Amino acid sequence: IIYPYVLESEAMIGQLKTEEILTQMGMPRSYLAKQSNWISVEFLNEFLDRFSKHSDVSELSKRAGIRAMKKDVIGLNYYLLKHLVTPEVAFRAFEKLTPKFNRSRTYRLLECKRGRAKVAVGLANKALLPKHPSSCENWKANFESYIQLMTGRVGKVEKSACCYKGDPTCI
Repeated sequence: IIYPYVLESEAMIGQLKTEEILTQMGMPRSYLAKQSNWISVEFLNEFLDRFSKHSDVSELSKRAGIRAMKKDVIGLNYYLLKHLVTPEVAFRAFEKLTPKFNRSRTYRLLECKRGRAKVAVGLANKALLPKHPSSCENWKANFESYIQLMTGRVGKVEKSACCYKGDPTCI
Protein backbone atom coordinates (compact mmCIF):
# COMPACT_ATOMS: atom_id res chain seq x y z
CA ILE A 1 0.00 0.00 0.00
CA ILE A 2 2.76 2.48 0.91
CA TYR A 3 5.29 1.50 -1.76
CA PRO A 4 3.58 3.47 -4.56
CA TYR A 5 3.73 6.51 -2.26
CA VAL A 6 7.47 6.00 -1.82
CA LEU A 7 8.06 5.63 -5.57
CA GLU A 8 6.03 8.72 -6.39
CA SER A 9 7.60 10.69 -3.56
CA GLU A 10 10.98 9.91 -5.09
CA ALA A 11 9.71 11.13 -8.47
CA MET A 12 8.30 14.33 -6.97
CA ILE A 13 10.86 15.41 -4.36
CA GLY A 14 13.80 13.14 -5.15
CA GLN A 15 15.24 9.97 -3.76
CA LEU A 16 17.41 11.75 -1.19
CA LYS A 17 14.56 13.69 0.43
CA THR A 18 12.35 10.61 0.44
CA GLU A 19 15.13 8.53 1.99
CA GLU A 20 15.62 11.27 4.60
CA ILE A 21 11.92 11.10 5.54
CA LEU A 22 12.06 7.30 5.85
CA THR A 23 15.30 7.42 7.86
CA GLN A 24 13.80 9.98 10.28
CA MET A 25 10.85 7.62 10.71
CA GLY A 26 13.17 4.64 11.30
CA MET A 27 11.84 2.71 8.30
CA PRO A 28 14.13 1.15 5.70
CA ARG A 29 12.91 1.49 2.12
CA SER A 30 13.58 -2.20 1.55
CA TYR A 31 10.85 -3.10 4.07
CA LEU A 32 8.28 -1.01 2.19
CA ALA A 33 9.17 -2.57 -1.17
CA LYS A 34 7.83 -5.96 -0.06
CA GLN A 35 4.09 -6.28 -0.70
CA SER A 36 3.62 -8.67 2.20
CA ASN A 37 4.84 -6.16 4.81
CA TRP A 38 2.33 -4.05 6.72
CA ILE A 39 2.44 -0.45 7.86
CA SER A 40 0.05 1.41 10.15
CA VAL A 41 -2.28 4.27 9.32
CA GLU A 42 -0.20 6.31 11.78
CA PHE A 43 2.87 5.61 9.64
CA LEU A 44 1.04 6.80 6.51
CA ASN A 45 -0.12 9.92 8.35
CA GLU A 46 3.41 10.76 9.51
CA PHE A 47 4.91 10.05 6.09
CA LEU A 48 2.39 12.41 4.46
CA ASP A 49 2.95 15.07 7.15
CA ARG A 50 6.68 15.00 6.48
CA PHE A 51 6.19 14.90 2.70
CA SER A 52 3.89 17.96 2.91
CA LYS A 53 6.90 20.08 3.89
CA HIS A 54 8.28 19.45 0.40
CA SER A 55 5.31 19.09 -1.96
CA ASP A 56 1.56 18.58 -2.42
CA VAL A 57 0.09 15.59 -0.53
CA SER A 58 -3.02 15.47 -2.72
CA GLU A 59 -0.92 15.16 -5.87
CA LEU A 60 1.21 12.47 -4.23
CA SER A 61 -1.91 10.53 -3.21
CA LYS A 62 -3.32 10.67 -6.73
CA ARG A 63 -0.04 9.65 -8.33
CA ALA A 64 0.38 6.79 -5.83
CA GLY A 65 -3.11 5.54 -6.70
CA ILE A 66 -2.17 5.42 -10.37
CA ARG A 67 1.24 3.87 -9.64
CA ALA A 68 -0.38 1.08 -7.60
CA MET A 69 -1.65 -0.46 -10.85
CA LYS A 70 1.69 -0.37 -12.70
CA LYS A 71 3.94 -3.34 -13.52
CA ASP A 72 6.70 -2.26 -11.15
CA VAL A 73 4.27 -2.45 -8.21
CA ILE A 74 1.88 -5.33 -8.95
CA GLY A 75 4.24 -7.53 -10.97
CA LEU A 76 2.65 -10.55 -12.65
CA ASN A 77 -0.83 -9.40 -11.60
CA TYR A 78 -0.44 -6.59 -14.12
CA TYR A 79 -0.50 -9.08 -17.00
CA LEU A 80 -3.36 -11.08 -15.50
CA LEU A 81 -5.52 -7.97 -15.18
CA LYS A 82 -4.50 -6.60 -18.56
CA HIS A 83 -5.08 -9.73 -20.61
CA LEU A 84 -7.22 -12.26 -18.74
CA VAL A 85 -9.79 -10.48 -16.59
CA THR A 86 -12.87 -8.35 -17.29
CA PRO A 87 -13.67 -5.41 -15.00
CA GLU A 88 -16.75 -7.24 -13.69
CA VAL A 89 -14.72 -10.31 -12.69
CA ALA A 90 -11.98 -8.10 -11.25
CA PHE A 91 -14.38 -6.12 -9.05
CA ARG A 92 -15.94 -9.34 -7.72
CA ALA A 93 -12.50 -10.78 -6.98
CA PHE A 94 -11.34 -7.49 -5.42
CA GLU A 95 -14.22 -7.70 -2.95
CA LYS A 96 -13.01 -11.11 -1.76
CA LEU A 97 -9.28 -10.31 -1.76
CA THR A 98 -9.22 -6.83 -0.22
CA PRO A 99 -9.46 -8.00 3.42
CA LYS A 100 -6.23 -9.96 2.91
CA PHE A 101 -4.29 -6.90 1.75
CA ASN A 102 -5.87 -3.94 3.52
CA ARG A 103 -6.76 -4.31 7.18
CA SER A 104 -7.86 -0.72 7.67
CA ARG A 105 -10.58 -0.61 4.98
CA THR A 106 -13.64 -2.61 4.05
CA TYR A 107 -14.85 -3.09 0.51
CA ARG A 108 -18.33 -4.08 -0.63
CA LEU A 109 -19.48 -4.44 -4.18
CA LEU A 110 -23.00 -3.00 -4.13
CA GLU A 111 -23.72 -3.40 -7.82
CA CYS A 112 -21.83 -4.77 -10.79
CA LYS A 113 -23.15 -4.58 -14.33
CA ARG A 114 -21.39 -4.50 -17.65
CA GLY A 115 -19.40 -1.30 -17.73
CA ARG A 116 -20.46 -0.15 -14.26
CA ALA A 117 -19.74 -1.00 -10.63
CA LYS A 118 -20.93 0.59 -7.40
CA VAL A 119 -18.46 0.12 -4.58
CA ALA A 120 -18.60 1.04 -0.88
CA VAL A 121 -15.18 1.57 0.71
CA GLY A 122 -15.46 1.82 4.48
CA LEU A 123 -13.34 1.62 7.59
CA ALA A 124 -12.60 -1.53 9.56
CA ASN A 125 -12.46 0.81 12.57
CA LYS A 126 -13.34 4.53 12.60
CA ALA A 127 -10.00 5.27 14.28
CA LEU A 128 -8.27 4.03 11.11
CA LEU A 129 -9.42 6.93 8.92
CA PRO A 130 -6.21 8.49 7.56
CA LYS A 131 -5.58 12.05 8.71
CA HIS A 132 -5.27 13.41 5.18
CA PRO A 133 -8.51 13.52 3.16
CA SER A 134 -6.33 13.12 0.07
CA SER A 135 -6.58 9.38 0.64
CA CYS A 136 -9.83 9.76 -1.33
CA GLU A 137 -7.72 10.90 -4.29
CA ASN A 138 -5.65 7.75 -3.91
CA TRP A 139 -8.68 5.44 -4.06
CA LYS A 140 -10.22 7.38 -6.95
CA ALA A 141 -7.02 7.25 -9.01
CA ASN A 142 -6.55 3.61 -8.10
CA PHE A 143 -10.01 2.63 -9.36
CA GLU A 144 -9.55 4.71 -12.54
CA SER A 145 -6.22 2.98 -13.21
CA TYR A 146 -7.70 -0.42 -12.38
CA ILE A 147 -10.27 0.05 -15.15
CA GLN A 148 -7.71 1.52 -17.56
CA LEU A 149 -5.45 -1.48 -17.12
CA MET A 150 -8.23 -3.86 -18.20
CA THR A 151 -9.99 -1.76 -20.86
CA GLY A 152 -7.41 0.69 -22.16
CA ARG A 153 -9.65 3.61 -21.11
CA VAL A 154 -9.44 5.56 -17.86
CA GLY A 155 -12.34 4.63 -15.61
CA LYS A 156 -14.81 7.27 -14.48
CA VAL A 157 -15.28 7.46 -10.71
CA GLU A 158 -18.20 9.35 -9.22
CA LYS A 159 -18.49 9.69 -5.45
CA SER A 160 -21.86 9.93 -3.73
CA ALA A 161 -20.70 9.52 -0.11
CA CYS A 162 -17.46 10.10 1.81
CA CYS A 163 -16.06 8.98 5.16
CA TYR A 164 -14.45 12.41 5.55
CA LYS A 165 -17.92 13.97 5.46
CA GLY A 166 -19.21 11.66 8.19
CA ASP A 167 -20.66 8.95 5.97
CA PRO A 168 -20.01 5.35 7.06
CA THR A 169 -18.53 4.52 3.63
CA CYS A 170 -17.20 6.21 0.54
CA ILE A 171 -19.40 5.26 -2.41
